[in-house]
Amino acid sequence: NTYYALYMQCTHQDNAVTANDKGLNCSLHGSSFDLEGKVTNGPATRELKKYTVTEQNENLIINIV
Repeated sequence: NTYYALYMQCTHQDNAVTANDKGLNCSLHGSSFDLEGKVTNGPATRELKKYTVTEQNENLIINIV
């Protein structure tokens, strides 16, 4: 299994994005993203920031550096 974490902040104007049944959505200007953080509708043009995640024992560690 491969894990990753997304920074849930729109790359257009830094508004929070929320999850829904179709992906991730920014309520400020209507940008939307798929569950991998790729833009599916603008005005955002950049993907959401993605962090790698590693598994240690029974813990998932998000690497934010």
